[in-house]
Amino acid sequence: MMRPRGFAMGKKLQFDWEAYLQEAEEMECHFFAPTAEKIEEIVSNAETEYHFAIDRRRRLEKPLDELIEDTKKATNSETRETRKILDEVRNNVIELTQEAIVGLEENVNEVVSELASIDVSQMNDSTLVSERTKLESKIVSEAERNKDLFENIRIQLEGITWTEDGVTQPDIMDSLDEELLALQEKADLDLELSQLGMAIGIIHHEFSGTVKSIRDSIRSLKAWADINEELNPLYNNIRANFEHLDGYLTLFTPLNRRLYRKEVEITGITIKQFLEDLFAERVRRHDITLESTQGFLKKTIVGYPSTFYPVFVNLIDNAIFWIKDCHIPGKIVLDADDTGFSISNNGPEIPIRDREIIFEFGFTRKPMGKGLGLHISREVLSRVGYQIFVAEPQLGQGVTFRIEAVQEEKITGDE
Repeated sequence: MMRPRGFAMGKKLQFDWEAYLQEAEEMECHFFAPTAEKIEEIVSNAETEYHFAIDRRRRLEKPLDELIEDTKKATNSETRETRKILDEVRNNVIELTQEAIVGLEENVNEVVSELASIDVSQMNDSTLVSERTKLESKIVSEAERNKDLFENIRIQLEGITWTEDGVTQPDIMDSLDEELLALQEKADLDLELSQLGMAIGIIHHEFSGTVKSIRDSIRSLKAWADINEELNPLYNNIRANFEHLDGYLTLFTPLNRRLYRKEVEITGITIKQFLEDLFAERVRRHDITLESTQGFLKKTIVGYPSTFYPVFVNLIDNAIFWIKDCHIPGKIVLDADDTGFSISNNGPEIPIRDREIIFEFGFTRKPMGKGLGLHISREVLSRVGYQIFVAEPQLGQGVTFRIEAVQEEKITGDE
């Protein structure tokens, strides 16, 4: 199937086009081809069973004749359009060359006429050289203009070339345009992320000072509440809400890399506690259980919390989003073994065609999503020697993501 030409596809449009090709191929394999075989089988059985006199050669020739006729029509139509464009280009080039020749002739005649009107007997050497230079520049400027014009036309015509794999100049230009468009989209989103990161850092810094002041004020309020029972409900309400807010603020701490100048030991227990503190209200609201195996709780890795915590946060957040509308008791299970972590859920399965592309920049199936979370997770993990991928579901259905250290290839043989 031919890809549309003449415009650059953005990431989202490329994903849609590739998905369309895959769906078309699946339709051909699972529906159209089997249907054609079934029809052939019915016809063959009809011949045998009911003794229908069906001309086998006609069955063979008629589809081929129709295909040949359609192909000839399409080829003839494209040929006519190509020749039409070729004639237009040729006529334009001929007209342009004629105009250039006429323009040059007029320019030369003008210079010659001006030269004839000059009285050289009254000129000194300096004036003579100046006049000659002025006349020469008129001819040279006209010649250079024509040269640039025809050189640009010739370069464009020479660009109509074909390589062994049939890639033409327009294909190359479309590819470059798409690459430029992708870089522009990435730059815009990177800027948004940078601004968001700086904003969170500023908020965390400002909140830290404000929280200390509020904590001191609440401590002072407690002294008044101890001697005035009417203030007790107000004090308890303010303290409970503040502790809830302060608890969320402390969740930013593991995400701040500046607090960890060196890599630290990260345990499955600390990851589990962090995720429960962050998602407790959401999983309760959507009737989802967040479970951890003993293998996960005992698992330890060495690294920056700011590298690994956001990956788990993104995976759990995605899982909750897709499970909440399934109308079944949701389950998210954190597991680990000697080679890495497994994060599983019993939500909708990821189509096979999406299992690699979901990590691509800008790809998302979420309404109003940006397609950043999994892409950033993969990029961040790759920088510290880890990989993330979709594995076979461990719960019998749903989705399982694996986070594993990249195994270095061993070099064998004599050195």
